Amino acid sequence: MKIRYQARIAYLAVIAGSVFSVVTIAGQSVAQPKKPIVTGTYSSLAYNEAGGDLLGQEIRIVYAAGGYEGTLQIAEGEPSHLIVVKIEVSGAKVSFVIPESSQYGGKFSGAVDEQSLTGEFQFTSGGNEKVRLRRGKSYWDR
Repeated sequence: MKIRYQARIAYLAVIAGSVFSVVTIAGQSVAQPKKPIVTGTYSSLAYNEAGGDLLGQEIRIVYAAGGYEGTLQIAEGEPSHLIVVKIEVSGAKVSFVIPESSQYGGKFSGAVDEQSLTGEFQFTSGGNEKVRLRRGKSYWDR
């Protein structure tokens, strides 16, 4: 009788261990939200053959000591000077202030995904512009 009891305890221990292993593995494989990769180049810059103009925006986000920084270039016929901005990142959300010393002073807020940065510029001059900037090479790397 004692042997059957010990065998039953051993059997239950194996079953419990198996269930624990399955639950642990299943818990690890549940899709955890991946931390988005925000670094990269996001651009809508394009040359307009008809008008001979360069149009769009380009943002390059990099990690620097203590946080994220970026460069912004806006083209409305010709490209602006590069504007260096301090970028705030929270999950997939990205925001930054465009210095008033630039002709494009204001702010930007948006979100990144695997293909793009989508958001809105709010210029202190009064205009707003919604954009979708594709992730990839810089216009200048082509």
